[in-house]
Amino acid sequence: MSKLLVAPGSDPYINLAAESLLLREAAEPTLYLWVNSPSVIVGVNQNILKEADAEYLRSNGVPVVRRTTGGGAVYHDLGNLNYSFIIPNSIYSVERQNRVISDALRKFSVEAHFSGRNDLVVGVRKVGGAAYKKSVPNSLHHGTLLVNLDIGAATAALTPAPEKLESKGVDSVKSRIANLSEFSDAVNVATLSAALIEAFGREYGDYTELAFPRDRCLSEAARLASEDWLYGREPPFSHEMRFVINGERIAVRLDFREGRIVDVSAVGDFLDGELPEKLRPHLIGKSLSEIKGLPDLLESLLSGRFRV
Repeated sequence: MSKLLVAPGSDPYINLAAESLLLREAAEPTLYLWVNSPSVIVGVNQNILKEADAEYLRSNGVPVVRRTTGGGAVYHDLGNLNYSFIIPNSIYSVERQNRVISDALRKFSVEAHFSGRNDLVVGVRKVGGAAYKKSVPNSLHHGTLLVNLDIGAATAALTPAPEKLESKGVDSVKSRIANLSEFSDAVNVATLSAALIEAFGREYGDYTELAFPRDRCLSEAARLASEDWLYGREPPFSHEMRFVINGERIAVRLDFREGRIVDVSAVGDFLDGELPEKLRPHLIGKSLSEIKGLPDLLESLLSGRFRV
């Protein structure tokens, strides 16, 4: 006997919290399907500033969520179907789990194959990715399937390191990824969900559907949304932002430790030699999400309208 859980909502924190609950408690092979509202999901060890455009996320109200698995950053929206296989360790098999995905896509005459560590591709175009986590008593294999993703938004939100793109021989995120709907008009989130459920049943036997445990997910969702989880895991790093304010060029360097600013410096051709010291009281101790309106602050300090 196997289990099926389908998330009724699109809150990324709740949806990932439910996955954590299943990983701890599932007693049978379980398929979990979920869709998130626009969000950036980063790997457990990634530096958020290196993976995402903070200003774009802030301006568009796109949250960042740090998952518990490794791998790279991905953009989610309602055109992106996420799957999680929570499988007892005794029968965990990436080959079997991948077969469920391949069989489901074959229903739409889409021939996809797995490439490298975690990419699902059609031809040379990436249509999905996966990540893994060994645990007790179960292990996790989860991933994303691009059905009708807003690729323009994904390109704007994600800023991967140039060497990552060069290593894959492409010029941008947009040129590499593709939606499954490009390969079949019959594919949408609903039809692909149904095909995955059918393929899962063939591979793991009859299933029963679980009720969504929302109330039991609230505590874990709050932890996943906390500043400590989002930024506290990051190693010390520096981030530089460049501005032109009233014709004066300014490069502001922010040094972070445990997700908070511990030092501020500024270089450029600005006339105010005290600008770095004026900036410090406004930025020291803040997290990335708390840095708002830095150009306005710089303009105020340089014009003398803002007194420290």
